[in-house]
Amino acid sequence: LRLPAELIDIILDCLSPESVICLALTCRALFVRYFPRPAPLSDTAKAAFLQYLERDHPSLYFCHDCIRLHTWHLTQTRHGIWVCSGPCLRIRGVNGLMGSHVSEYGMNFTYSLARIVMNRHLYGSAHGPSAKDMAVTNYIRNVIHDISIARSWSAKIINNGLYLHGRMVYQSLSKDGDFRTLRDSLQHLHRLLICPHLEPPSNYPAWVHVIPELVWDCDSPDDVGPMSGKIRSCRVCFTDYRIDIVLREQRSYCGIAWPRGENWAVEINRWHKLGGCRSPYDLEW
Repeated sequence: LRLPAELIDIILDCLSPESVICLALTCRALFVRYFPRPAPLSDTAKAAFLQYLERDHPSLYFCHDCIRLHTWHLTQTRHGIWVCSGPCLRIRGVNGLMGSHVSEYGMNFTYSLARIVMNRHLYGSAHGPSAKDMAVTNYIRNVIHDISIARSWSAKIINNGLYLHGRMVYQSLSKDGDFRTLRDSLQHLHRLLICPHLEPPSNYPAWVHVIPELVWDCDSPDDVGPMSGKIRSCRVCFTDYRIDIVLREQRSYCGIAWPRGENWAVEINRWHKLGGCRSPYDLEW
């Protein structure tokens, strides 16, 4: 180095502890002189330092719970791509958008997946899959409640923030095809339709907000007609949604139209604002 040691010392006095370590890792001379042993870093400083390293190592991503870098690789499932990470068993990153992976009723993107998607956007294509890779479409037939569930997900990055769009279509498969059957089926689906704070009208705790579009007059549930819903927002999280009640051609499990006419269906479109996905503790996540 051509700079005198005194000048380097002055520069290092102005840097944070994690920045000092980053500078010490740039060459052998600085490493020998300035790399602390052991590194006197608080958890906050260590987290900042590891996130600096994350930018330079495409195969790694930062875990906020164990404050380590994990190697990631992707696996493809019928529910979409999934992040296989290191041995940490308490990673908050395995927690999904809805708190747990709901395999039968909608893909639940995990924080670890959202993070490496944003890493690609911020640091380069080698750091993770693209937002387009998160797209998934599939069909499920629920024999117990006699309904079909078609779902699709897509993602976009806007102004350095990740947004998800989910579309679910719940359609009655009963021979009668009446709206009462579909309504009763939705009421007994103990699954998340939109977000953790909105549920179908049923025997749920008082703190759960009921989806207003799914509250019907119990005396005349079959008098309902096609309805184009308006966009509403969850009062708790960054989720917008719209519910439409329509008549659709009845389809089989693989999406082929049946010749038995139309059945009632409830279409749910939902939009989730996930932010920059820099921490699983962010309010937007």
